[in-house]
Amino acid sequence: MEFIGEGAIWTVNKLDNQNEIFRIPKGVSDSTIEKFIINHRIIKELGLPTLKKVEKRSIGGISGIVCENLNTSEDKIYVSPNSLYSESQQLAYALNKGVLTHKERLESLAEEFRYRNKIAELTNFREFLITMGGELALASRKNVLIEFDSYFFGTQKHETISALEYKIADLDHIFINEDLDYSELFDRNCSEFKRAMSGFIKYFVSYPNDDDYKDQLNRA
Repeated sequence: MEFIGEGAIWTVNKLDNQNEIFRIPKGVSDSTIEKFIINHRIIKELGLPTLKKVEKRSIGGISGIVCENLNTSEDKIYVSPNSLYSESQQLAYALNKGVLTHKERLESLAEEFRYRNKIAELTNFREFLITMGGELALASRKNVLIEFDSYFFGTQKHETISALEYKIADLDHIFINEDLDYSELFDRNCSEFKRAMSGFIKYFVSYPNDDDYKDQLNRA
């Protein structure tokens, strides 16, 4: 196993076969693991794109989750704007200055690559927004709230012109919400998605095209 990063809830290790990662929970492990597995089932039942594999496992006496490593392909790369979302975050500053510590590189290899090799054109952006509207409507009808940090956005790794796709891959922030009616929940889901999409555009799409995509997103 090779340590590749950590967040508030998990430490993340790459397994030897390279195609899978092992997520080890911090804090109360059993409830964290079960919530992740349940949320994966919820997203799969909605038919939304998500991790192909999520499996509880014990490795070396440590309980955790084995799941798909999104970034094993040389053709495609998935990134989350979450780690770069705030201008005040040290990683965003380090990327901007071109100086990254070893720890920062481990925590954000995919994001670093896409940040330094920005997308110039998203060939399907309008269609993508229409599709997302339909999928968020479906989630809202089923009382499912998907928060912004759940989204990972995929593009062609070595191209500056690419179609856009997504996966719900951070499954800690999926909730069943029966307090809001459909319209309120749909608005909330759209707001969360737009927050994630705005972060992607801000950090991973090159100027001046980013302004056009921001305008399209705001009108959606």
